[in-house]
Amino acid sequence: MDLVPDYKQNVANVYTDMAMRIIRHQKGLFAILNHEEKGLVPGIPTWVPHWSRSFSPLSDYMIVERLRHFLAWPPGPGQFPELIDHYALEVNGLFVDRITGVTKPLVQAETDLAKTIVELETLFGLNDNPFRRYKGDTALADAFWRTMFGDLLYSVDRSMISERITFDRAVEGDGWMFDIARAVRGNELRNRFWIKPDGTLFLDEEIAYIANRARENFWYANEGKVFKTANGYIGSGPPTI
Repeated sequence: MDLVPDYKQNVANVYTDMAMRIIRHQKGLFAILNHEEKGLVPGIPTWVPHWSRSFSPLSDYMIVERLRHFLAWPPGPGQFPELIDHYALEVNGLFVDRITGVTKPLVQAETDLAKTIVELETLFGLNDNPFRRYKGDTALADAFWRTMFGDLLYSVDRSMISERITFDRAVEGDGWMFDIARAVRGNELRNRFWIKPDGTLFLDEEIAYIANRARENFWYANEGKVFKTANGYIGSGPPTI
């Protein structure tokens, strides 16, 4: 890649130049795939890898699998990324969406779950219209809670000698457990009751288990920021987005 030492360059420029050389050599954006904090090197662009760190704690197999499924390249014949003003990476691509609203970072140790649920429902308009639809025939409430779960529900299987964590895909209607969690956290239980599919009432022990499972699944997926987009989608991601 025609590397020539130039000790007049600062660290940020060296890192950026190295990233561009690899992108052009590979004809791919694989070099910038890994998400990481960049604050330790002043002036380094957000897209440039922090070359003084190891790539990640992932195995070689996991890294290869991530690269194999990385679909941001190629953009088309003759279309190569360009470096603008030695800082910004310009890439031909398809506009997808943009974030228009975010919550504050959600930190489990500092956040009241019942209050947070109300704030999130307000952000996405569920308080105004609990029957609002989301991108077709799906209820917004269902899409909202599936997003809050990260679309996965985990539980602990204690039927074996050693406990085992299992994951299940979230489905429409799983948000009902958050109604219970909110009621528990907001001391509203005495004014409400929940009925099982077989017509019997939930016991106090069952309500406590459901509320704790909802809380754990929520924090499993959402120790970051929750956002909405210009096209009306909802999601969650690391605060650095």
